[in-house]
Amino acid sequence: MSAISDHLPDRTARGWALLQSQRADLAEREFRSALSDNPDDASALSGLALTLSILDRDTDAREAATATIRIAPELPLGHAVLAMAEQALRRPKIALPSIETAIRLDPHNAWYRGIKARTLMDLDRRQEALDTAEHGLSLDPEDGLCLSVRSIALVRLNRTGDAVEGARRSLALEPESPYAHATLGQTLLMQGKTKAAAEHFREALRRKPDLEIARQGLLHTLRARLVIYRLFLWWLSFCTRMPSRVVTIAIVAIFFLPSIMRGVSAAYPALGDAVLVLRILLAVFVLLTWAAVPIFNGLLLLTRDGRLLLSRTEQLWAAATLSAVVLAFGFLGASYLPNVGDELSEVFGRAALSAALLLIPLGAASTFADESAAGRWFTRGAVVAFLALFAHWTVVGGSTFVFLALTGFWLALLLPIFRNRGTT
Repeated sequence: MSAISDHLPDRTARGWALLQSQRADLAEREFRSALSDNPDDASALSGLALTLSILDRDTDAREAATATIRIAPELPLGHAVLAMAEQALRRPKIALPSIETAIRLDPHNAWYRGIKARTLMDLDRRQEALDTAEHGLSLDPEDGLCLSVRSIALVRLNRTGDAVEGARRSLALEPESPYAHATLGQTLLMQGKTKAAAEHFREALRRKPDLEIARQGLLHTLRARLVIYRLFLWWLSFCTRMPSRVVTIAIVAIFFLPSIMRGVSAAYPALGDAVLVLRILLAVFVLLTWAAVPIFNGLLLLTRDGRLLLSRTEQLWAAATLSAVVLAFGFLGASYLPNVGDELSEVFGRAALSAALLLIPLGAASTFADESAAGRWFTRGAVVAFLALFAHWTVVGGSTFVFLALTGFWLALLLPIFRNRGTT
């Protein structure tokens, strides 16, 4: 670092020194000061891009990286940071060519291999990600990013024993790294060891309070105190570890199960009650694929840890989703009251189904609440539209609406699965 700094302008050199000392906020000032003196300082621009990426200001980082490439296309760091920014903005297909360019310009950089491996994981190309991470480790056996992605890839390839061993090795090499703690927490969580995972997530948050992957991991461990959520977590873990074709077969099987159950019930009337219970459980399972997280977040609002960990947006949608659950059970109970007439009982029954189906748009809204402004307005509009439809159907009924709602109900199983398959 010092050898490089000797050939840089003073402010640029100070910026790199501060960045190396993990003082990104101060490094940003120095890089911007250097650029005010010389807007074409490629080293300052690339340093600024990297700093902004570290500060999770991904849109700004992308702009700075693009400017770096425009001025110095031969500089691999600009391409690497552009890939990091695109990846953080959930555009891995766009990120991949950029990081491949960086590797072509500097084929002996292990960190670039780690970025590529993480991008391949986002594209669900697990074996390629593992091979890329191991190639990076052959260049630098102590590269933290390659070790981390290798552990996650091994989990996704159902080699959890190797994954935990790799994560522990990464932590041994970087015991102060919050990312190493978070990675080990993730691998332990996938093994169902929630208490041990929680310890590492807490340690990661102690060292870096804004580390989102650790916050979400700790929330998973808190929700997993309830048995039903552990079953849901097992399903997500299954979808994460299994190949795409296996998950597709499982989805198709679940989609056709209600028809199969109806056929069994018609052929064997004695099994009617058992089939009905299974169909109800299956419907609850599908609902939970959308709404499990906000529902259990609502229960976490009753705990001190939950209130501290959940963001204001998560608290809002958790309260709304839990309210829909309470309304569904409330209306269902009211429909069975002894003094309620048949007509009012039918209205209460429709209202209960309406509140239950409302979990789908509420789950979608909570999922995409922190996305782009367009995404937020779309989900809000979806919730309002569902509310209007549910209110209308509760009062007047209508078989067409029931058919459309139940079709969407089953198709809603698809998106949460593929949404969770690409995360690292």
